[in-house]
Amino acid sequence: MGHQRRAYPRKRPHDRTCIVHEALVVFTCALTDAPRPRVSPVAGAPGCQPRTGVLHVRGAGVDGFVSRGSNGFGEYVVSRERGEALMVVFGCGGDVSDLRTTNGFATFPLLGAIQGFSSDNAELRPNALNYLYLGGVAQTAQGARPALVGNSFSTATNDAEASESAIWVVGQAGQVSVRWVNPDGSIPPNNIVYVGGRNVLAIVGDVAAFVAAVENASVVTLTFEA
Repeated sequence: MGHQRRAYPRKRPHDRTCIVHEALVVFTCALTDAPRPRVSPVAGAPGCQPRTGVLHVRGAGVDGFVSRGSNGFGEYVVSRERGEALMVVFGCGGDVSDLRTTNGFATFPLLGAIQGFSSDNAELRPNALNYLYLGGVAQTAQGARPALVGNSFSTATNDAEASESAIWVVGQAGQVSVRWVNPDGSIPPNNIVYVGGRNVLAIVGDVAAFVAAVENASVVTLTFEA
């Protein structure tokens, strides 16, 4: 029997009691109320006005937008319709910053990255299947290491995972990249991948390893469009 790729990395050993029905993509866990964090305003350089827009996703088999909608895991999904896009606000291009959302998770109004449920840890590195989700997160400082702060995934599943908010770099032409900080303070390769079977985006350190293991996964680009 040949090797069969799976729809998402297998669940790692965990000390929390959750029931996963992979075929139905059902996740049964107790829900908890996360604290409502205080978020600093989006700030730009002197003379720079915050800009509002959407995140356009382009790649093999996908041309859509990061959606204001989410799945049952508290992860933002992808929509083909611009009218369903998540609206984000940032200061100025070039610097690592937060992206504030205006129509996403009310409790977590910052778009951030959350450690993947099946990841061994929050470190992105070569020869590893570790990955990050996109969701609503509590604010973390620029350059901060992953922290167990509130986020939409943990609220939806009662599974505590580390996250970061100040990871976004928006270039002058609108190109969006990610600068995740590993637990040891290093800056790994940050690649954005679309997982077609789940209609979500993931951030990975080793594209080849992830794409080989996960069904219908491919590299995409993100572009900020006002």
